[in-house]
Amino acid sequence: MVGLDVNRDGEPNIFHHYIVRSDGSEQLIRRDIDLNGNGMVDVWRFYEDGERLKKEAFDLDFDGVVDVWNFFDDQGRLIRKEADLSLNGQTDLWKYYENGKLVRKERDTSGNGRADYFEFWEDGEIDRVGEDLNGDGTVDRWTRRARG
Repeated sequence: MVGLDVNRDGEPNIFHHYIVRSDGSEQLIRRDIDLNGNGMVDVWRFYEDGERLKKEAFDLDFDGVVDVWNFFDDQGRLIRKEADLSLNGQTDLWKYYENGKLVRKERDTSGNGRADYFEFWEDGEIDRVGEDLNGDGTVDRWTRRARG
């Protein structure tokens, strides 16, 4: 592990984690970042092949618990985001992307750990919304965007 002090306070803020390959070279596998200088990691970035970002995690409220996960494809484009908006330790928002564009958003509005609100996006706008009103895992009501 290699630490860097980027804000010049005498403490490392960015930590690079490497593995040693069979040829003796080092390969980056993770980069940790302390954003607020409190000595605790707030951002974790995980790499494949030493260069490609595969996923990253954020502790948005600086309590030591991951609140947001981002997942990337082999071209480095965001394909999925998971978040704990209620900060209760449970994922309650899922966003799905294709070619870097949002195509679907799911929310758990009841707190039971399952999505019950669904947005489907086309051309940067909501196309339709589905709601599971009784918590059985099936959409009970659909609302479509008015088309001009």
